[in-house]
Amino acid sequence: MLETIKALADPCRLRLVAVLSIGEFTVQELTRILGMGQSRISRHLKILTDAGVLDVKRQGTWSYYRVGEANSFFSDIHPALKREMESLPGRADDTAAVARVLEERRRRSQEFFDQHARQWDDLARTLLPVPEYRERLLAKVPAAADVLEIGVGTGGLLPRLAAVASRVIGVDHSPAMLEEARHRVGGLEEVELRLGR
Repeated sequence: MLETIKALADPCRLRLVAVLSIGEFTVQELTRILGMGQSRISRHLKILTDAGVLDVKRQGTWSYYRVGEANSFFSDIHPALKREMESLPGRADDTAAVARVLEERRRRSQEFFDQHARQWDDLARTLLPVPEYRERLLAKVPAAADVLEIGVGTGGLLPRLAAVASRVIGVDHSPAMLEEARHRVGGLEEVELRLGR
């Protein structure tokens, strides 16, 4: 308990916890959000992580920090702390900076998928091999159900879902991916494609 209280007894660390209560971010993103240098952010992240207030999720070469769940004391006080952190000095600026970073992420993701849409099926088989899941997934879809698939990509699963469901709505944030999906589903009336943001 004392280690947790000590870790939280710093305005910069409270700002970090407030930001990470919104979502998970890399050190680079946190430096932009909070307007602080990398070494300062990293030092505060280490203190909070050592106290069990934060967790780190690794994805390739990236490390994403997020509010942790292992520290039961922090988990108990987090809801009340979250409410109080809304009144921290600079909170509105931090929240606006979070929105800018998330929008930048969305834009980069969309550009990547738009650029690689035509080769996506080959790239995905090569770079992202996943265990075969389709048959198990399709077995769980109730007949005549309405189904929503988020992140349809090139629509590889859509024809199979349309064979089971009465209506399928496919959403993706990449116009180029949706165009590839449109070619794949052809004239399937059960499938509706939508651009999501």
